[in-house]
Amino acid sequence: MLRSIDEDQGIGIYTRNLVPRLLARDPNTEYVLIYRTPRFLGKFASFPNATEVVLQTPTKPLWDQVGVPLVARRHDVDLIFNTKFTVPFGSG
Repeated sequence: MLRSIDEDQGIGIYTRNLVPRLLARDPNTEYVLIYRTPRFLGKFASFPNATEVVLQTPTKPLWDQVGVPLVARRHDVDLIFNTKFTVPFGSG
C-alpha cells in the first residue's frame, strides 16, 4: 500500500526511502506495490521481485478498505504493510 509515496514530507520521504532498500535487501520475497495514481508506476521496475499495480478509486477509504483487499487477493498477498497507518478491516 503506497498511498503515501507522493506526499512531499514526513511519511512520503520515509516511504520513498524504505521501499527500494527493502526490495534490495530481501530479493527472495515478492512484493506487490500498490499505487493510488500511475505517477510512480515503473519507479521500481528494475527490481525483479516487485510487481507494481495502480489502483484508482474515488476516495481513500474505498482504496484502503475495498480496493487494496481485492488487489491483495488477486495477487495472493500474505502480508499488507501500509506506511499510512491504516489497514483494511478484513485483513486480520
